[in-house]
Amino acid sequence: MKIKGISNDVTILLDSLNHPLRSEIEYLRRIILNTGIGLKENVKWNGPNYSLNNEDRITIKVQPPKNIQIVFHLGAKVKAQPNEKLINDEYNILVWKENNRAIATYNNVAEIEIDELKIAETVRCWVQAATDQESDIVKYNLEQLDEYQPIVNLLNIEIEKVLQNATPKIYHASPVWFIGGNAVVGYTGAKKGVELLFWNGQEFGESELVPVGKFHAAKIVYSSLAEINCNDLDRWLRKSAELIWDLKQIQADANSNDPFISTT
Repeated sequence: MKIKGISNDVTILLDSLNHPLRSEIEYLRRIILNTGIGLKENVKWNGPNYSLNNEDRITIKVQPPKNIQIVFHLGAKVKAQPNEKLINDEYNILVWKENNRAIATYNNVAEIEIDELKIAETVRCWVQAATDQESDIVKYNLEQLDEYQPIVNLLNIEIEKVLQNATPKIYHASPVWFIGGNAVVGYTGAKKGVELLFWNGQEFGESELVPVGKFHAAKIVYSSLAEINCNDLDRWLRKSAELIWDLKQIQADANSNDPFISTT
């Protein structure tokens, strides 16, 4: 029986491995995808990976092939450790590595059969707890219009990829990334699209960016995912990290105003 949501890329990977525990892997794939919580399957870390809203949550570790491990995590980016374990492991199937990372290990189909319901419920609890722990920015993205969610999700991913040392926060009700206390880039959803604003964008020398206000800011508005040129976006983001406008100094001027103004 075909599993709903199964990824051909994952199947192709597993076919290439000729794994001795393939039956166990397929069993776990079915359990995870049948939890009904909208997990997406893809290939990551050389194994089946499961994400929700573009956030990695669970990975099936298939190497070395002596056993199969379900890794419960919050993605590759280092997260602040919660004071307590992310979920209550009432079924006692997890070995905790950190308070936000745990592993369940299986050696054969029989062990998985015994724990099938426990695994499914643990997956549901983990993903829910991880979502509750998520940043305000992810929550902001989920609140956007359906047609704009792919745009804000991609912008979030690209910004996080390029500006790894920046600090994200919700600022004036929108996601903004700061470097050294200075805002460098942010986006906001509006009726006509998603506005991506660079605080020092007028200094980038990029004709696609439209000046905003009387200071240094510049923006571009996206109404569809196809409009985003990732090469341009990555270049602008690198410039935003190099050409930082000292907003703190500007704000010290009694006559200055914050340039984060939506004009869409």
